Amino acid sequence: MTTTTPSITAMGSTTINTTGSISISSTTTSTVLITTLTSSTTDVSSTSSTSTTTSASTTSIEPTLRFIFDGGPADCSYLDNISITDNNAPSVQLLSNPSFENSTSSPVGWSVANSSTCQGVTQGQVITSGCQTSSGNNCFKAYCVRGYEYLFQSFNATIGDFYTISFWLEQTGGPAACIYVDVI
Repeated sequence: MTTTTPSITAMGSTTINTTGSISISSTTTSTVLITTLTSSTTDVSSTSSTSTTTSASTTSIEPTLRFIFDGGPADCSYLDNISITDNNAPSVQLLSNPSFENSTSSPVGWSVANSSTCQGVTQGQVITSGCQTSSGNNCFKAYCVRGYEYLFQSFNATIGDFYTISFWLEQTGGPAACIYVDVI
């Protein structure tokens, strides 16, 4: 049984704004091995300065990258500049519309779903404010409060290759939210 433990490098800063809420912005990079085993989860929490990672693998040559937003009572999550590259061809982006620049409100190339526990009727949308300015004008904003919101996209992979996954995330408004990232 071959497994790998991905290394996570998170660079983040915590600031307190005039309303007293916490704002965390970070870029996270992980390297995963696509094998014929099972899946993994990375938990990035706004209440912690550390990230936890387990091994990543799949039984498919078209795995799915999945972001799961666990919305807190006053939380806003902004996601941008998502990237998956095969370490054998690091200049080739494997995702469609990774920075949401080809979208207006619905994220083109991505699927979005809410859990039945989500309060409110709005699904996550592509917006133009609050985004990482170095990757364009658009980003994804998760709107689910006290429930789960899912953003996912499948990509082509070669079993046995290593892949680098990175993304920019900003969470504001409260300490109760988490984002889970996995490859299934």
